[in-house]
Amino acid sequence: MKGSITLISLLLFVLASAAYGAEGTNASTISAQFVEKRGMKPPMRCFYVRLSVTNTHTHATWFITRYWGDHPLATNAPFRAASPWKRGYEIHNAYNGDPFGGKGKFRSTRFIGASPTGEQQHSFEAFLLPAGGTLRHDYFAVEAWSDIAHLEIWEASQLLVNGKTPLEDWLPYEVVSSAETHIAQKPTWETMRDGAFQWKEGKGSTDYPVEQVTSIVPTVIFKHHIPIEGLPEKEKSN
Repeated sequence: MKGSITLISLLLFVLASAAYGAEGTNASTISAQFVEKRGMKPPMRCFYVRLSVTNTHTHATWFITRYWGDHPLATNAPFRAASPWKRGYEIHNAYNGDPFGGKGKFRSTRFIGASPTGEQQHSFEAFLLPAGGTLRHDYFAVEAWSDIAHLEIWEASQLLVNGKTPLEDWLPYEVVSSAETHIAQKPTWETMRDGAFQWKEGKGSTDYPVEQVTSIVPTVIFKHHIPIEGLPEKEKSN
């Protein structure tokens, strides 16, 4: 009997440990609710979801999502560039919630990576939340070539350019979102960059590093597959 109790206790300990990352901390809180689906040039379509994220860590954390909602992130890290580049394969979007019924600034960065035939995609979109930061994005857009039922989201403590420099240090503009962010409207040219895009002090468009980028190396601490709640019945089987 004592041996059985010991075995059960050990099993419970292992299960409890599995709920923690390399740092010994719980994963962040993430949820996604279906808002609407819009058709694009066939076969593309765009899903809008209400994405809620709370960074439970004591450090800033990158949240990495798929570039295309139906193309899994490459598991054979690092994320490889399609070809060595300086700035042409990076896209930055910034949205200001304050003037449009929301709060704070949401900033995201897209990396255009290699897309080898038959392999997972090395492209991704990521946003950086400060320690304890929260995001509620009422119209988070996910473009896809086929219907989706969940979001793949990784948490990473670092994204290192060529395995050396943190991405937020490498770029000449601010990438971290506000500590409390609520984007209440769909992204438009009005909401984009309206006070949210900001060059670092003393920096400008000529201050990108001269080094060519061949890869982005993530330090992954958690991986999530978040179900999209409230999907219409016809979407759930996909």
